[in-house]
Amino acid sequence: SDLALDSPVTAPHETPKSHIFSSKEEKALSNLFQDIYGDQVANPPALVFEKTRAVAQEHSELALAMQAIQVLHGSTNEALQKESFVLADQLWPQREALFENPLVQKYFAGITPGVMITPGIFANERYNLKALGLIYAEILQVQGNYAKALEVVEEIDSDQMTAISVADLEIALLKFDDAIATTEDIENEDDATAMLLVLRGIAFREKGFFDASLECLKQSVAKRSRSEGILNRGLWERSFTYERMGKIALAKKDLEKIMAREPSYSGLNE
Repeated sequence: SDLALDSPVTAPHETPKSHIFSSKEEKALSNLFQDIYGDQVANPPALVFEKTRAVAQEHSELALAMQAIQVLHGSTNEALQKESFVLADQLWPQREALFENPLVQKYFAGITPGVMITPGIFANERYNLKALGLIYAEILQVQGNYAKALEVVEEIDSDQMTAISVADLEIALLKFDDAIATTEDIENEDDATAMLLVLRGIAFREKGFFDASLECLKQSVAKRSRSEGILNRGLWERSFTYERMGKIALAKKDLEKIMAREPSYSGLNE
């Protein structure tokens, strides 16, 4: 499967600029950011790699920062993906050093990568340790390494986004009891909690607890104000629970609801 990573955006007005008394490292970083993320058309990933390599060669203190930008731009590019995955493997153990760099703290605040945690849920936050962890976990999942991905996510500060990622990975690893524990005491308050209910519903279904599964999935789609992606995912999963219960007409009905809203929904025609 493809890496679910949006190309990174930066808010140009947020990008700090160096000044006459800045260090040569800061001037190099500032120029690079103006160049890659300025107002003009986005640089293709191969060019970003070229420019970041040049900066890293000249300023060794910025080597990790350049690697972090390469991971971001190369992970979704077919030609650079393999190399980017290796760079991510090398970067993750050095994450503390990367984000302790004051220039990284200052300049990375302007980069917001969009990372798909699970279909229907995107994390959009500044490029910090948590964002890197979620991206690295995605990279590991694309490679089929779910166990390592789970380890990575468990090393990040926990919040709703990491909980979703953890539950998703636990389900992929068939650790259904763990996923049920991860999603305990959830009320449908927003998109993230609705998704946690969907994942809880999947875990119950896979354990054969169909009524509990239906209850969670019913709650997950109960509020119309949730995003379309979440509601469709809830209906999609509920159709499988109905199917396992032999309630084929109800399963079809849920799929038809998705069809009406999002005809191109992945896997729907099959």
